[in-house]
Amino acid sequence: MYADGADTVPPPVRRIGGAARGIPARHRRSPNDVEAYKWFSLAASRVNGEEQRFYAEIRDRAGRKLTFEQLADAQRLAGEWQADFELGQTE
Repeated sequence: MYADGADTVPPPVRRIGGAARGIPARHRRSPNDVEAYKWFSLAASRVNGEEQRFYAEIRDRAGRKLTFEQLADAQRLAGEWQADFELGQTE
């Protein structure tokens, strides 16, 4: 959702005559590629094989949109989240 610029918690959308497709314009935001990179990186670190390649590919695609500073920030945020998660697992 960060990569697509979607609101992280969009309200349910109902349409008469069928399922809703896409994200309504009123619920779209600018993509947050730093957050997208962080979460794709964390996802890639938790799976193996084809899933890992999938998440690594979309992580790298988001990373190509970042400046050097943004990429460093995204990697730092992923590392901090990972450290906090591991700390929570040991307590």
